[in-house]
Amino acid sequence: VALTERTWSFLAAGVRRFFSGGIPIIPHGVDTALFRPAAGDERRLEQVQKLKRQLDIAGTFVVGTVAANTFRKRFDRMFEAFALFRKRLHGDQRPCFVVKTDRVRALDGRDLRELVQRYGIEGEVRFAERDLSDDDLVALFCSFDVYLNLSEWEGFCIPVIEAMACGVPVVSHDVQGPGELLPYAELVVPGSMRNTEEGVLLLDASPEQAAKVLDHAFRSAELRERSGALGRAAAVELYDIHHVAQSWLNLLPELAAAEAAGEGN
Repeated sequence: VALTERTWSFLAAGVRRFFSGGIPIIPHGVDTALFRPAAGDERRLEQVQKLKRQLDIAGTFVVGTVAANTFRKRFDRMFEAFALFRKRLHGDQRPCFVVKTDRVRALDGRDLRELVQRYGIEGEVRFAERDLSDDDLVALFCSFDVYLNLSEWEGFCIPVIEAMACGVPVVSHDVQGPGELLPYAELVVPGSMRNTEEGVLLLDASPEQAAKVLDHAFRSAELRERSGALGRAAAVELYDIHHVAQSWLNLLPELAAAEAAGEGN
């Protein structure tokens, strides 16, 4: 069972013959009743404001991401894009980049603080390493003005649909997973370079183009509002956990019937 259309295309050549009706595509899901915008929810708004004070990001334009500290997430591209975006702003305009990750220093020695220093953005980056409850994670998403993903490859990327469900506009390049999930084109970063490594198609994002898209999102509240609404609607319609679970419930009897038919032959 494929998660996205591109996953389907990778699988099709090898396994299509086993599925006469086509390979089913069932995405990951998110609880859109929990992951939802904070607007109109006083308790959630209080959580968000408390979190912003704790992270010292109140009154700033917040770019956020939620990702494990692995190379394929390409924090180097995200930090460079943020640094270039910051340079485009006037001195009184203060952006911040909030990074929720499993560990700032990875087991292989990759240190995100060193990357931050390399790009000269130490004062604007906030790290959150501690485990968060689902409720706190929703508050974190709702503190973002935009969500940024520049991974070189993804199987799907659940944080993207979590951000969408919270009404947060997502900036991503056209990588497998996030690039397929976004229901709008204005925040898709152009100019990525394709390369194949050991048979895996990777996509190297352009920090310069990503900075331009971040700047466009920063300067257009209407774009952020419209993209957030479109993302929320898509999350509810396509990626709600109940919809996804029903897709599995519909599929399993078909697989059981196909297995029984195979044994009979």
